[in-house]
Amino acid sequence: MQDSVRVWMDGLSNRAEGTRRNYLEHLERFCEYVGKTPDELRQMKWLENQSEKPWERNEVENLVRAYLSHLERVEGLSCSYAQGAFYAIRSCFIKNGMPLNMDGNDMPEGVSFGSAVPSSDQVRQIVDAAGTLRYRALILFLKDSGLRISDVVRFKWGDLTRVEEDFYGFQIVTKKRKAPASGFVGPETSDALRHYKEKRLQGTRKIPREQKIEEHFLFCARTQPTTALTVSAVSKNIGDIIRRLRFTDLKPHGLRKFWEQNVQVQQPVYKKRLNGRKLTKYEAAYLEQNPKDLFMVYKANYDNLRVFEQPVIKQDEIEAIVERRVEERVAYLQGELAEVKRLLQSPELLAHLRRVAQDE
Repeated sequence: MQDSVRVWMDGLSNRAEGTRRNYLEHLERFCEYVGKTPDELRQMKWLENQSEKPWERNEVENLVRAYLSHLERVEGLSCSYAQGAFYAIRSCFIKNGMPLNMDGNDMPEGVSFGSAVPSSDQVRQIVDAAGTLRYRALILFLKDSGLRISDVVRFKWGDLTRVEEDFYGFQIVTKKRKAPASGFVGPETSDALRHYKEKRLQGTRKIPREQKIEEHFLFCARTQPTTALTVSAVSKNIGDIIRRLRFTDLKPHGLRKFWEQNVQVQQPVYKKRLNGRKLTKYEAAYLEQNPKDLFMVYKANYDNLRVFEQPVIKQDEIEAIVERRVEERVAYLQGELAEVKRLLQSPELLAHLRRVAQDE
């Protein structure tokens, strides 16, 4: 651990472990962006403070401002995420005795978590504009599960369990809050996943047929089925889709807010467990006594989560899949026929048939 980080963490010893871990992740991403270590940044700020010229004392601050802008405009992350990065980076310099010359005016402004919720029509347009089957399935998974992107990218095919026709369940521990989530996805996601899985099993131009797909990531990198998509890549791609549609008040995190707005329950504990929010010990005890109610609650709310009246997979895509299956079946039968012909013409078989004929 670098000295600047040690000093920082010592200064945060009274903060929750989750907060300290979250702050560290923000600092690591910032350091990766600027190409410097925490100690190098601290030294850089210390040298700036020695300058007699005020305009030479804000290079670190400008790096922070550029990074915050990058998070929102390039990676498509929410305003609230950028605000969290701002607080974390500023905290590191404060605890090292060199506060940044930044204030509330430098804090990212815009749509924060909870202020922009897409309509069903907007979600449908985002899905249709996704372009690839992988991202259409991923966006629908986010919409149906109510999970964060950081949790969805960690799913493997084997993590899903069929609960009922077109409904699949899962049990995970969320990355951010370390809270258990026992959630589900419904027919719209199941339909998209089914076609996406068929594509993965058959192989593509860049990915060979997957033999042990249950061990592979649900949403893999383009050429590596054993490598998960990154959070930043998913956020950027969904953010780009949203910007192309000119939904200026929306962020990728809005899909989670869509779920929260459309799932209505009398007991908040069910909603918390479904999409991975922390429970009090009393809520956890209540849920242990009524575990089977979770699916009934989800299923009862699914009509509110639907965004399509027709199958998510368009007709031309269904026809292409059927045509490919027919071609593969014909190729298989042709291969079998060729093998039969080869065997019928083999000298060994002809000799055997002659002997049988002679014996008779």
